[in-house]
Amino acid sequence: MVNLLGDNDVALRSARSLPTSNAKRDGEGNDGENVHAYSPARREAPVRHAGGGTPQNAECPDEHAGENLHCVNRLFGVRHDCTSLGKKDSGISGIKDNHISILLHLCYFVNSIYYFTDMKLIVGLGNPETRYENTRHNTGFMALDRFAKTHDATFAAQKKFKAEAAELTLHGEKVLLLKPQTYYNLSGEAVRATADFYKITPADVLIIHDELMLPFGTVRTRIGGSDAGNNGIKSINQHMGNETTRIRVGVSNSTREHIDDVNFVLGKFTGEEQADLPQLLELADKLIEQFVSGNFETTTHR
Repeated sequence: MVNLLGDNDVALRSARSLPTSNAKRDGEGNDGENVHAYSPARREAPVRHAGGGTPQNAECPDEHAGENLHCVNRLFGVRHDCTSLGKKDSGISGIKDNHISILLHLCYFVNSIYYFTDMKLIVGLGNPETRYENTRHNTGFMALDRFAKTHDATFAAQKKFKAEAAELTLHGEKVLLLKPQTYYNLSGEAVRATADFYKITPADVLIIHDELMLPFGTVRTRIGGSDAGNNGIKSINQHMGNETTRIRVGVSNSTREHIDDVNFVLGKFTGEEQADLPQLLELADKLIEQFVSGNFETTTHR
């Protein structure tokens, strides 16, 4: 059974702008229990070219131009090599080389329309490498993997974001799923890079992570607040500010008293916990959908 208990003292306030990226890395939060909310007003993002400005030439002079080459694939159903565009052998069958620049300009236009609309950024925290799979610290990754599978979305490496990402549309909203590959404690680097590129405000960012301060079987949602000792959230707060929305999945149990916190969160769930985990991830699925649809509430689920 799931009980919904509203968090106390939810104060509405306007979303603040993103801090500069050189925020102090050793900044500490408060006690982690105060829940802060802000007005979920939709932003009006400026029309933006995917390359960060004026269209680039066909030889991909910067790392973002490649985004538009994927647009060429989508529009014309062809494959290409970014470095070969504009050269004698473009690698694009059936399209003349002198048409490539025109196609890229068209893709900049298409992408500018795409980025004009609001996008929700859903971030799952965890560590890369197979040795960390199914550990408590990778609860966020597991939640996103399940959500992506449910909605037929596929993750792909995005080096410029230091992450794996998957795109989908849900309830008429564009959604980007993000799994930072920076390792847990530096997650803010990937979140900030992605938010900057897509012009996503903290109001449109949802973080899913394991919570050592909550017992296993408890899921708590909150908007804003301190990191409560979670280094991944601490990194995100330093890079994005502390007003992102969060799904906190409790992982604590009685064995925590006998081992240090690092070994505990890097350990795997017990057999009994693994049996209950699908139910918790299913709940996370529903909470993600609520966030995307604008029906998200700060509650405790247990």
